[in-house]
Amino acid sequence: TLTNRVRGAESIAAFVDVILPGHGLFGGNPMMRQTVNIPANMTGSAPISMNVPLVAPPGTYGVRVGIGESADDPRSSDVMRLTIE
Repeated sequence: TLTNRVRGAESIAAFVDVILPGHGLFGGNPMMRQTVNIPANMTGSAPISMNVPLVAPPGTYGVRVGIGESADDPRSSDVMRLTIE
């Protein structure tokens, strides 16, 4: 959920990257990219849903979610780790 606390509307790019075991980036990044338009003093959201391929090798993966002008220069991002066994 994103909250716009300024007087004008904001258009924010939201993206999702996958970080492979060993910390390499997945070649298909960003896996998801969506523009979220938020009116002044309002809240908006960008639902995220991803499937893990059955052929994904075991290991610890990272899912980086970020917002900003572009995926190359995020204003803010965070990483969630998940383990495929």
